Amino acid sequence: MSGQPSPAVQDYLKLIHHLEQTTDGPISTQEVADGLRIAAPPATRMLQKMAQSGWLDYSRYQGVRLTDEGRRQALLVLRTHRILEVYLSRSLGYSWDEVHDEADLLEHAISPRLLERLDAALGHPTHDPHGSPIPTRDGHLPASDPVLALADVPVGESGSVARVNDEDPDLLRHLADVGLVPGVTVRRTAASAPWGTIPLQVEDREVAVHAGVAPHIFVTLNAAPEGKESSTDPPSPDFNDPEASS
Repeated sequence: MSGQPSPAVQDYLKLIHHLEQTTDGPISTQEVADGLRIAAPPATRMLQKMAQSGWLDYSRYQGVRLTDEGRRQALLVLRTHRILEVYLSRSLGYSWDEVHDEADLLEHAISPRLLERLDAALGHPTHDPHGSPIPTRDGHLPASDPVLALADVPVGESGSVARVNDEDPDLLRHLADVGLVPGVTVRRTAASAPWGTIPLQVEDREVAVHAGVAPHIFVTLNAAPEGKESSTDPPSPDFNDPEASS
């Protein structure tokens, strides 16, 4: 293993970790190149070097997977990113649609010592402003309840918004406008309308969101009362993280 990963390697690790949450198989070189907005040949060279350093397993025709240490390092980058998002939001007054890009710029510049000082000053937050869990100091994700994408919540079921995807500022502004933020109670009141909206009750308000927005919102369903079956068999829970994403 080759010491602390460089900022460029950290970007690769974070992206591959994100891509691994959306597929069961190895990640292709082209997916990595597309995610970083670079050509495939330089991405291939970097992936080969990272494999030699022990950050990932690489096969020329089968793609890449993070090693255990590569995954740990990716989660440490996410820890830095998400603590910075909390700091920017709470202490500097950034809105939740602004913090992601700013944290991207800062995450490679902050020292581990300063990061832990920020974490302590913020009261050791457990989630970022978008609801994604903050990894621990040793590079692990804490256990959390399973979630469903809002698009998969059965009609009549209710729960609380656990997290939302954070990459699209326009989406985040829209969700804030309609009140779909982490922690609020939401209930799906009807099937999707023919014109492509999903009727919801958000706290005590009736809201309709576009079907294209719903896959970016993740909900922890309320437990059914003992002895009462759900009216609709729900799909399998989505255990992916986010951004676990970002």
